[in-house]
Amino acid sequence: MTTTRATQAERASRRATPRPIDVAAAIVLAGASGGAIVAHTYLPVAMKYTAPFVVLPGAALLAGVALAWRKRYGAVAILTDRFVAGALWGAVATVVYDVIRPAMVAAFNFDTNPYAAMPVFGSLITGRPADAAIAQTIGWVYHAWNGVSFGVMFALVVPRGGWRQGLAWGLTLEGIMLAVYPGFLGAPVATTAFVVVGVTGHAAWGATLGAGLRRFGRGAGGSRVA
Repeated sequence: MTTTRATQAERASRRATPRPIDVAAAIVLAGASGGAIVAHTYLPVAMKYTAPFVVLPGAALLAGVALAWRKRYGAVAILTDRFVAGALWGAVATVVYDVIRPAMVAAFNFDTNPYAAMPVFGSLITGRPADAAIAQTIGWVYHAWNGVSFGVMFALVVPRGGWRQGLAWGLTLEGIMLAVYPGFLGAPVATTAFVVVGVTGHAAWGATLGAGLRRFGRGAGGSRVA
């Protein structure tokens, strides 16, 4: 009888723990917005197709999985905790990112526009000129979703956070941006100002994300981190 109960408890524990494939699937869905930028830059896949037909459905599917997954309720609860915490602190970190970059430009009189990518996003998604109001709006929404989704990706893998881990993730994203954005924005190379502002912004973004998750997020098992 004791053996049977132990076996049942072990099975219940396994069902309450997200499997690697569960986490991997969630990461792929959360990373769809960033993948759309890479695909537009290196592949003949325009963002006006990926944004409405890949990124938004991916976000809806991710939310649906978190809310409607059957028979693995413990695992769903843990992944949902990570998703919510990552989204929340990804949003907070994105605000920090968007404040510190223009502050750097003003402080050092850099000749770079920290918000140059937003109208480009909007123009590529809507097909309207970059200075059109709808393009500006959609571009900012897409930028915000990027910050949130990258926060979710981090929380899925490092649910306990930590500013060092967040810093490493932010600088990884900066490295990807340096490889993609110059061509994406039509620039031949990244300028010194672009690099300094980008590195500072992503460092602040990552450190904020990691520190927030460490202090207020939930741990690997779904319990709140002290």
